[in-house]
Amino acid sequence: MIALLVSAAPLIQATSFSATSNGVTSQMSTLQVSIAQIRQVAQANGHAHITKTCDKAQSHLKLAQGSFGQLSGAFLHAPWNARGSSQATQVRTRLSLCGNVLNSIYAQPEIKSFPGYKSPVSRCQSSYQTVQRGCQDIWQWPTPNSGHSDDDDSSSDDGYGFNSGSAYAPHPKPSQAHGGYFRRSTSHKIKACQNSETSCPIVSVNGGYECLDLECEVASCGGCVSKGEGENCLLIEGADGVGCLKGQCVVLSLKEGYTSGPNGRPTLIGEGY
Repeated sequence: MIALLVSAAPLIQATSFSATSNGVTSQMSTLQVSIAQIRQVAQANGHAHITKTCDKAQSHLKLAQGSFGQLSGAFLHAPWNARGSSQATQVRTRLSLCGNVLNSIYAQPEIKSFPGYKSPVSRCQSSYQTVQRGCQDIWQWPTPNSGHSDDDDSSSDDGYGFNSGSAYAPHPKPSQAHGGYFRRSTSHKIKACQNSETSCPIVSVNGGYECLDLECEVASCGGCVSKGEGENCLLIEGADGVGCLKGQCVVLSLKEGYTSGPNGRPTLIGEGY
């Protein structure tokens, strides 16, 4: 019986991963529809700036869908390798950018003053969160191992409700941060990160380290900000919506009173011209 279960494990794993991937694919399609509904309201009311921003969000999401489609088929029999793939990096990056664009839409004054936006915006927010949760299931897919944790402590809890002495040792749950993903460890030891991630020190009383994808983490774009490297895109003056693409901050929308300068960064209207 045990031998039968062991031989069936890969098939069960593949079937489960396929079902999870199909769910995420469906959720992304639902999100596309939700964004389209916001766009319809904007177009009907002559809000060209919101219509244009919806196009940006849909463009990022479409690229995320394409990369996710490649990922879901390539890692069917080894789903734990999906999170470190180039496709996963593209999905994270594009979803992060999509999320930042959506946030810039929600911040527009028309969203609150025109009742027609209420329902589609609510559906869009819910759909985006569902997509993120579905992707988290993929990124934290458990890796079969010998039962040893990264900390070599077979009886410790990883801080997220998982016992590291179990047959599978899932990576800590990703936390949502500015529309992107990162895994954080409260351990004072440097833990092994995925191939696409870098271990950065946490600036706090408790210290510790966190695994960040510096290619798309908006709060530490291009380097560990805690080490004086890279840039925190969220601190760009005059920027309303931001993203991190291939280790470079991208300004997606501007605050009132600012215009886009020659380098793509916000410039106060009237300055430098």
